[in-house]
Amino acid sequence: MRPAHNARKPSPNAVAAAVAFAACLAALAPGALRAQQGGRDIDQAFIEELQGKAAGGDAEASFALGTIYFLGHETVGKDPAKAVEYLEKAASKNHVMALSFLGNIYETGDGVARDEKKAVRYYSRAADRGDGEAALALGRLYFFGTDSLKADKKKAFKYYTQAAGKNLPEAQLMLGGMYEAGEGTGKDPAKSWQYFLLAADNPSDLGQGALAAGDVYVSGRNPGVPQDFAKGRQYYRKAAALKVPEASERLALLDKAETQK
Repeated sequence: MRPAHNARKPSPNAVAAAVAFAACLAALAPGALRAQQGGRDIDQAFIEELQGKAAGGDAEASFALGTIYFLGHETVGKDPAKAVEYLEKAASKNHVMALSFLGNIYETGDGVARDEKKAVRYYSRAADRGDGEAALALGRLYFFGTDSLKADKKKAFKYYTQAAGKNLPEAQLMLGGMYEAGEGTGKDPAKSWQYFLLAADNPSDLGQGALAAGDVYVSGRNPGVPQDFAKGRQYYRKAAALKVPEASERLALLDKAETQK
């Protein structure tokens, strides 16, 4: 059984990795970087400086090099094998972003052979060190299951709870559904509504949380939440503004129902 809302498998977020990489470079050696058209340029001297630091065991330098080789740059080009080599050097020092990045690489098979068991190992190490995105990824993997990883709703609940504690709306939304359906935990309508609202009102919500809150108000399915079409419409409008197509469809159905009264 899936949660009552429309849970969807996400696409990997390469942008987050690039942002982390830029921040890392700026912290490492700002003098070696120069702004160019709003971005950062990397010269050979800087690459060699990073390589020297990485050889000496500097985890930040290894992470930076791993990201450079993963994303590719005119100075060194894209090289997935070298990217993984340097990221694993950083991960051996328990560099949290490197651990999470490797989890994503092995989950998606981006430049390497896909290996979900390795992905889980890296994500787990990152999550154990407080990384919310890694916990969210583990929640997804364990909730949906894969060809090589058996679904485990209790583990999914554990990791979604950790990610929700980092204020990630997808995790809050999933917990709302899990508490409602009794998946991975006992049924708890009050906690279900609490998490649906957290997701719906989260500034980072992409509209799925608002859609779920609207559904609860309109359906009246939660015994602790009085049916309220006006509030449901309010959340549907928020979701529609965020380009969630189901929200526009629900608004149209509400309009139709009202004109037929």
